[in-house]
Amino acid sequence: NTRVIAATNRNLKHEITYNGNFRSDLYYRLNVITIQLPPLRERRGDIPLLANHFLEELNHSQPNHQKKFFDASVFELFYQYPWPGNIRELRNVVQRAFYLSGSDVCIREEHLPEEMRTERPSFHPHVDRLLDHSSHKELKKAEKDIIVETLRKVNGNVRRAAQILGISRSTLYRKIDQTTLEKYRRKEW
Repeated sequence: NTRVIAATNRNLKHEITYNGNFRSDLYYRLNVITIQLPPLRERRGDIPLLANHFLEELNHSQPNHQKKFFDASVFELFYQYPWPGNIRELRNVVQRAFYLSGSDVCIREEHLPEEMRTERPSFHPHVDRLLDHSSHKELKKAEKDIIVETLRKVNGNVRRAAQILGISRSTLYRKIDQTTLEKYRRKEW
């Protein structure tokens, strides 16, 4: 008896039908139970759980050393980062930080890759200009404008808008509530 677990980041039906890059007979043998797992950028609440899990694994692999932990600022960067490499990238970042921290028990921002510390997420052309010289109120208005514009482009599809914005649906719903965009919550278009 064997069980096969296969993972892909591609739409296999599309690969079979349009590209011919996957055999249909193999697809139907493998496709018993399908589990759709959203990318890490849509499950930001999982980031601390996963990062701490990976860190704990590394702590156990070094039994003669003091247990390491994350500085709170590290999680702020983790939340902001888009995670194009998903969980594998997170595991690698944690492992890199673990070893670069040396004898230091606290993993800080300086132990993270350069692109995580310097990259600013940008969802809209005028966001960078606003970030450089804006008040909190102007930033909130810009955020609201970006959310409205994105929701308009996808005809109120909150799931699709959240994907485009790189946030979870629950985060988008919270932002909709905070910015009094109730018509989008009720999908009145």
